[in-house]
Amino acid sequence: MKKELEEAISRFNSKHIELNVIKKLPSGKEAEVYLVESKTQLFALKVYKERLKRSFKNDQVYTQGKFYRRASERKAVRLNTGFGKALKQRLWIKREFYLLKKLFDAGANIPEPIEMVPNAILMKYIGDREYPAPLLKDATLTPKQIEKYYKVIKQDIDIFWKNGIVHGDLSEYNILYWKGKIYIIDFPQSVDVRNNSNAEALLARDKKNIDSWYQKVKKEV
Repeated sequence: MKKELEEAISRFNSKHIELNVIKKLPSGKEAEVYLVESKTQLFALKVYKERLKRSFKNDQVYTQGKFYRRASERKAVRLNTGFGKALKQRLWIKREFYLLKKLFDAGANIPEPIEMVPNAILMKYIGDREYPAPLLKDATLTPKQIEKYYKVIKQDIDIFWKNGIVHGDLSEYNILYWKGKIYIIDFPQSVDVRNNSNAEALLARDKKNIDSWYQKVKKEV
C-alpha cells in the first residue's frame, strides 16, 4: 500500500495541499485510511486499494447503474482489461466523492469531503490526535441517546433516498460517534436509486440493520 499512499500524497501536493502522515487508522476492505495533518488541521486520507486487491461481495449488485461514456470504455470494462480495471477504479472513487459532497450539502451526518485525487479522498477527521472516534457499536449510550441517534440515522437514510442514494451496507459498524454526534461513513457500495433495480432491496436491508441495532441496544441498557 506504500506505493498508493505515496502516489496520493504526491497528487495532493500538486494541488497545493501538503499532507503529513501521522499514522494509519482502522481501515475497511476497499481502502486504507490515514490520519494526516495539513497546516495544523487534522484530516482523514482514504487511499483506495487497487481493484485486484479489493474484495467486494456481490459486486455486480452495487455496480449496476454505473455508466461509461464511450463504447471503447464499456468494452474495456466488459472484457476486464487493465485499462478497464483502472477506469472502474477511477469512476468508483470519483463517484463516491461526488455523492459525499451531495449528501453533505443536503445536511446528512457524514464527514465533510474536502478534495480528491484519482486514488484517494481527503475528508474531515472525526476524533482527536490520539484516537479516532469510536464506532457506534462500541459507544456507551443512555436510553435517551439511543432514541435520539436512532431517529437521526433514520432521518439520514431518508436524506440519502431523497437525493437518489442508498448506502447499501449501513450498520452500527460504519457509523462513528463523537462528541454527541453521529457520522455515517463507508459509501463505496452505495447505489443510485434511479438506475439500480436493487435499490429498494438494499434500502430495506439498511433499515433492517439499524432497526436490529436499536432493538439490541435497548435491551442492553
